[in-house]
This record gives sequence, C-alpha cells and structure tokens, in this order.
Amino acid sequence: MSLNSQTVLLFELEHQKYSLPFHVVDEILPAVQLLPVPGANHAMEGLLDVRGELIPVVALSTLLNVPARPINYTDHLIILNLNTEKFAVRVDRACELANLSQQSQANTKIPFCGSLVARIDRYNGDRVTALEPEGLIQLLTEISNTQPAHRGN
Repeated sequence: MSLNSQTVLLFELEHQKYSLPFHVVDEILPAVQLLPVPGANHAMEGLLDVRGELIPVVALSTLLNVPARPINYTDHLIILNLNTEKFAVRVDRACELANLSQQSQANTKIPFCGSLVARIDRYNGDRVTALEPEGLIQLLTEISNTQPAHRGN
C-alpha cells in the first residue's frame, strides 16, 4: 500500500471502529503498566516510559464517552505526534492502515460532536468514526484548564 494524505490508522475501542490520520502516528506499542500521576485529571491514564522519554497517556474512552475498563495486556498504545505535542492513547486494538477514497468519506462534519469527530466514514462495510487530531489537542487543553485535578480521600 502506498501511503498518502488519506492514509489512516484504523483502531477499535469497545467494539467501535475509529481512525486517525496516519501522518500523526509516531509509534504503536503493546500496552504496559503505566506510571501513575498523582493529582492528574480524569483525562490522563498515566505516563508511558518509552526509551527514557515520559509520554502522557490520554483516556480516549473518557473523551469519547465510552465505558472505561482497566488496561489489558492485549491493548495497544498509539503514540501521536502533533506539532510540539506528543502523547499516547490506549485502544483495544490497532487494526490496519487504510487509504480512504473520497467515496468512503462524508462531506460534512457531524453536528453536535464538537471538534473531536471529523466525520463518519465507511470502510469494508463498517462505520468508522474519523477523529480530528487537532480537536483532541483542543479538548485536552480545555479539560486541563477548566477541571480541577481529581483528589483522592
């Protein structure tokens, strides 16, 4: 497969298919135990140590209103690199790279989804929710600026 601007990484989260543009994917790793971050807000699962670099892991399930579950050894961590921001998201499974044609892409944004969902695509008969990487950064910034850190008792 030739990689181009329409190449996406397809992944699953709680039996739903999602995609991210491949050009923002830095690396895909098997899930490991994350380092806890005391006082972190609900959007952060922990820190991932990748060859000495600590990378924040975002709770994508929380941002997408998908039921959260404990980390599993079969999960994948997708490291994203957006401009100067580098972070990871935990997913059930990174599936494959796909080149989406214009016919498989919706032409309009989905209303009431904010900036996180770019559109709904079709791929091999499945509905795929295309995520907007910049919208993910925007949402994380809003959460960190408006929500106090979770405090345990």
